[in-house]
Amino acid sequence: MQFLMMIQDKPQQLTPEQVTQMTAGFHWLGFVLMATFGIVALGGALQLLAMVIAPDLTSRSSGALRRRNFVSFAVGAGIALAMIAGGVACKAVPILAIPWIAIAASLAGIGLTSASEDLGRRIFWTCGREGNRATHILSGWSVMALASCVPVLGWFVIGPYLIFSGFGSVVVGLFTGREEAPRRPPVDIEIR
Repeated sequence: MQFLMMIQDKPQQLTPEQVTQMTAGFHWLGFVLMATFGIVALGGALQLLAMVIAPDLTSRSSGALRRRNFVSFAVGAGIALAMIAGGVACKAVPILAIPWIAIAASLAGIGLTSASEDLGRRIFWTCGREGNRATHILSGWSVMALASCVPVLGWFVIGPYLIFSGFGSVVVGLFTGREEAPRRPPVDIEIR
């Protein structure tokens, strides 16, 4: 409303209260944007840390998600329901909440790391690039963070699919064999 008053033919003076309200609104907007950027950056750093701490587990889960994505989604949806049921059961015995939260947070960290790595790898392959695990994780996490900002599609379709697939990929990766890395032929370089 104040903006419309400022662009009219005869501008009106803003009261000090209106100036204070506009300034507070800009400050809150800046705070929300900085907090969002911080959360996205912290999530990327935590995923890189998970890759460094458990490289074999994150690699196996990412491979399981790549090979069996619908199975991983179904298993992840079951795990999410079990986590909710376990959280409700921990309400009766609060001391069980501590290990339950630790298990859920570990599963979520490894699952989101594998989902980010798989998504980033697909992005790089689509662009015709190779990349490494760290760039796959960071690019996949960036796309996941941007997709979660889309109101309905990101909140209720893309986000849950990636989260459930990540949860399930950890369990599927634990119970499936390890995928051998493709062997590249040696590069022959002729010097003329």
